[in-house]
Amino acid sequence: MALPSKLPRRVISWPALHVALVLLVVLAVPALALLATIDLLRGRRRLNLTRVYALGLAVVTVEFIAFWSGTVVAVITANGRLIAESRWLQINFWLQNRWVAGQIAAARITTGLRVEVENIEVANEANAIVMARHLSHADALFPALVYAVMAGHELRYMLKEELQWPPAMDLIGNRLPHVWIDRAPGPDSPLLAVMRRAAEDIDATTVACIFPEGTFFTPERLVRALDHLERTRPDLARAAAGLRHVLPPRPAGSVTLLDGAPEADVVVMGHIGLESFSSIRDIVGAVPISDPVVIHLWRHRRTEVPEDPDDQAIWLVERWVELDEWVAGRL
Repeated sequence: MALPSKLPRRVISWPALHVALVLLVVLAVPALALLATIDLLRGRRRLNLTRVYALGLAVVTVEFIAFWSGTVVAVITANGRLIAESRWLQINFWLQNRWVAGQIAAARITTGLRVEVENIEVANEANAIVMARHLSHADALFPALVYAVMAGHELRYMLKEELQWPPAMDLIGNRLPHVWIDRAPGPDSPLLAVMRRAAEDIDATTVACIFPEGTFFTPERLVRALDHLERTRPDLARAAAGLRHVLPPRPAGSVTLLDGAPEADVVVMGHIGLESFSSIRDIVGAVPISDPVVIHLWRHRRTEVPEDPDDQAIWLVERWVELDEWVAGRL
């Protein structure tokens, strides 16, 4: 289903945010009491359902605060026209980073989520294309958490266009140099030219991020993805044949970023700990989260990356095989 244009989308999503927050707040006491009773009657001493409701309330509250912060900034600055463009971008990157930190804090308080980066020193250096594992909605925050909130770099995302439904992401994200894409742009997609231009600005203070798998991992999707590669790119299918925990990367977007930023290194971002966090049902069974989410970074200098696009695609699959082996070993 195509994403509605800006005005129809916002007519729906902006009021929906306020209605959702009012309902969650008004119903909080009876809902939490009821859910706690159900949890206890079912032997869930960890209050799984209760925590998920609290998580929803906290996430919507952070979204509400971010939305109105972005609105107030727009009013004060006449939507950026009263200040320098660089300052306008700086303010909105700051708002985005506070939104990311707020969402992580909401998850920590309600579900016990803890995020540990094993080698955070790798993130001190920008001028990179981050290619990240994608397992749930939550891990979409990790590149910004590591590279923007922790390391202080400007991070630009290649994001699926549906993420413009959340009002704060829509309002603030559309002021920033992110690229909104469909899940699998074809070889002739005009989005590839937009992605290439976005990559041209990567420098010593900037990082671009893409999720090469395109969607969340499931065993069923892995089978379908390998079957598709077998029909379209047998060379990639052979390289990806042993994958167990990640989907084979879709090369078009990643290769386009490499073409647009010929001096940028590649950072593969892997993580474990969210294997049961891809749906509401999974979250109910997984909270509270007892073990930390562990993030690991592999930085590959650009001299290690082939120059030919077909070779780059194979190289990327090989990196994903290494990521898969790391996940298997840590699990």
